[in-house]
Amino acid sequence: MWGPRWPSGLTATKKQIWEMYSPSDIGIDYRSVKELVNTTKECLREFRSEDFFEKLWIYVNDIYEAKSFTSPKLPRSRKVSSKIGGGSFSMSQGVKSFHRTEIAFPVVDAALNTIVERVKENELDIFQSLKDVPIHKRL
Repeated sequence: MWGPRWPSGLTATKKQIWEMYSPSDIGIDYRSVKELVNTTKECLREFRSEDFFEKLWIYVNDIYEAKSFTSPKLPRSRKVSSKIGGGSFSMSQGVKSFHRTEIAFPVVDAALNTIVERVKENELDIFQSLKDVPIHKRL
């Protein structure tokens, strides 16, 4: 469930999806799909910004405080096996920086890469061109 304080980009995208594909629409318009894909990619690129992460961080912190969850923490530091020299990895990042670079941004990148891989603009143009070709039935 998306709360009213959730950053506005996602809410706008959901609204656009609803308006574009309301139940009254029949058939597929690949131009609309292409527009939706481009809007989604644009939105995801905005999610990769420091400004968005700052809003997300505040939102998540508000939730854990309201629900009495424990605050985000760094994972335990790993140690190198003594068989290969021993020692430990250093965690020089802060909690917020870790969650930004190791969780939030990689998730956004994965979503963006999946969309880019699966939906090629050129293919959508070809599908639309094929759909636009008039079909004449032989009598």
